[in-house]
Amino acid sequence: MVRFKNRYLVMELIWKDGKIDYSLDTGHVQTVLRASLEENYGAVALGLALTSLQVKYFDATTNLLIIRCNRSQVEQVWCSATLITQIDNRTVMARLVHLAGTLRCCQEAAVSFHRAASERLPPSLRHRADPNAEAAIMALSR
Repeated sequence: MVRFKNRYLVMELIWKDGKIDYSLDTGHVQTVLRASLEENYGAVALGLALTSLQVKYFDATTNLLIIRCNRSQVEQVWCSATLITQIDNRTVMARLVHLAGTLRCCQEAAVSFHRAASERLPPSLRHRADPNAEAAIMALSR
């Protein structure tokens, strides 16, 4: 029997206005991603991707996003994520930071990105960054 193989996308959401939206959560981002996938590739591609499509982690302060998807659908999910231009009437762009085949590699890339993004935050926003974010990323399970 062949095991089911996933890919993990570590992405950054870049907001045009530069403001942080704390009302976003993983469920809302996943809904927007599903809508983009259906709009750009149709219902059949959405159905194929939904077998494993999941937003594993989202941090509003550093705009870090981790998506799990089927290996055969990774290009469509990646394109659909980059084709998202608006979330809640705010202009946004998604940038792929790392594409990983294992959760461990994804976690390592996400932690290093989170550290770098936290250092880039202005001092007035550093206190809002989750001090347990790295532990939460490392605690993700399949």
